[in-house]
Amino acid sequence: MFPEMASPRRPTNYALLFPYAAPFFAYVLVVGRGGEMLGDAMGYALAAAAALAALAWARRWLLPLRGSGSAWASIGLGIGGGLVGTLLWVALKAPMVEADGEPWAPAPFWWRLGVSALVVPFVEEWLFRGLVLRGATQYVLARRDGAPDPLGRMLHERSIDDLPAGTWTVFGLVFSSVVFAAGHAPAEWLAAIAYGLLMGGLTIWRRDLLTAVVAHGVTNAVLALYVRHTAQWALW
Repeated sequence: MFPEMASPRRPTNYALLFPYAAPFFAYVLVVGRGGEMLGDAMGYALAAAAALAALAWARRWLLPLRGSGSAWASIGLGIGGGLVGTLLWVALKAPMVEADGEPWAPAPFWWRLGVSALVVPFVEEWLFRGLVLRGATQYVLARRDGAPDPLGRMLHERSIDDLPAGTWTVFGLVFSSVVFAAGHAPAEWLAAIAYGLLMGGLTIWRRDLLTAVVAHGVTNAVLALYVRHTAQWALW
């Protein structure tokens, strides 16, 4: 399946659905089935390979990570945002789960840490803070314009590539956070919604995806090390 272009340069949002979603679903499907058949460590290795292959294929349609601001400022803010995100996740998830949890063996643990810190942030931020946040914002803008079919206009007449960086609506921010949370376990929904709002806020503030990608990677890595150090495995 290849996107159909609305113009030589701007694919419609409908055409972008597959390129943005493919890396996410490649990861989710392979990590589950691979873990069942070959063990957790190999499952994460194969999921990373599948996600990276899908990202490599989709790269021509994906938004740039960098914005007009300093990349170093985005990286620095992303590190700080990732640490804040870790505190937020622990504070909101801890009351929802048991105090301990089943420990991970070393090999699966380090594979999961590496993949969740270096691969998953790209997959999820391009999808949720790239396509979903911008697409939901364009839906709201179409409604404000009085379009008789705002969803149809957003999907078939608009492209997120045309939306100025940093453009947002409350609905777009909340909707993208809820969709992000839907991919998590029920005990993580509150934490995931709050974390999605944080990542969306960083994306809007810095007008790029790089900040959220760095923050997401830092959170995933620090959270993994925290649960290993404290044996609070249920938080991961």
